[in-house]
Amino acid sequence: MVIWSGFAILKLSLYSRQKVEYFAVLFLIPTLAAVKDSIANVLARKTVEGVHRFLDVRMGILGALSMGLIVYFINSDHGMIAGAIAALKQGLYTFFFGALFVKMAENIALHFSSILKAVIIGGVAPALLTSALTYVLHAIKGTPEPFNSTLPTMVLSIISFSIWAYLKHRSAFNSKHDS
Repeated sequence: MVIWSGFAILKLSLYSRQKVEYFAVLFLIPTLAAVKDSIANVLARKTVEGVHRFLDVRMGILGALSMGLIVYFINSDHGMIAGAIAALKQGLYTFFFGALFVKMAENIALHFSSILKAVIIGGVAPALLTSALTYVLHAIKGTPEPFNSTLPTMVLSIISFSIWAYLKHRSAFNSKHDS
């Protein structure tokens, strides 16, 4: 389409300059805009595919909402603003790092053929990482009770990552045996 438009403009250059400019506005600019849009669509699709390769966005959103709410209520005794700041930090952290660690648990679980290794390593490694990072996040100024804010992550992450690793391992190896 761009080649045709360029050829048409070249052919029209034999005519008056005004006609060429009119033709360029009518045909070449919309064609270039369509090419730009198609490139943007390809880049957007590749970006989304890349994000889903490293993050489980759905679990990140679910974790961010649930953990943010829990941390808000833990810190709400120190005022609504202090609770909201702690909840916002936890929610943003959980969205990005929780989604990353869920994908990590899944990838670890799929790496091992033994379900016991898959569940233990796939559950413990991300849980230890996320617990340590969550404590550091809350120890930074702004969270009134950093240890209490980290406690739900410590307890829930080991359980949830282990269950997630088990489910992903079971579904992957069951589908291999069914084929």
